Amino acid sequence: MIKNLFISPPSFVFKKIGVCACYLFGSKNTKDFNEKSDYDLAIFVKSKQAIDYRSVLKQVLNIFKYPEKLHLSIVDLENTSPIFLYQVIKNSTLIYEYKNNYYVTLESMIMRLYFDDQYRNNIYFKFLKQKYANR
Repeated sequence: MIKNLFISPPSFVFKKIGVCACYLFGSKNTKDFNEKSDYDLAIFVKSKQAIDYRSVLKQVLNIFKYPEKLHLSIVDLENTSPIFLYQVIKNSTLIYEYKNNYYVTLESMIMRLYFDDQYRNNIYFKFLKQKYANR
């Protein structure tokens, strides 16, 4: 299915614009997809501030077979919600990685961010629950 998404190999474009990894996620990776479903692509970059959004969008749209159905998310580990990052890798298909097995490092960092965040949230919600239960 992934080979049918691109007019030309995405690795050429992704390498040129500094993409670390790219995932297809969302309904296209589940049994919930249908012909009206869009294509959710998450493009991981080292820093969102270091890229030109218009250039990235233009180049990806030029090689994507269904540009009218593309939902593109450009993400990095510093400025993107750990919850969203986890949702991306949870039910996804890896399309591109800039070096072999980079996805292992990336996904382990995302899981660490996500579960560390969950731990803090659980403590915070427990504190709030106790605070308001005592009123």
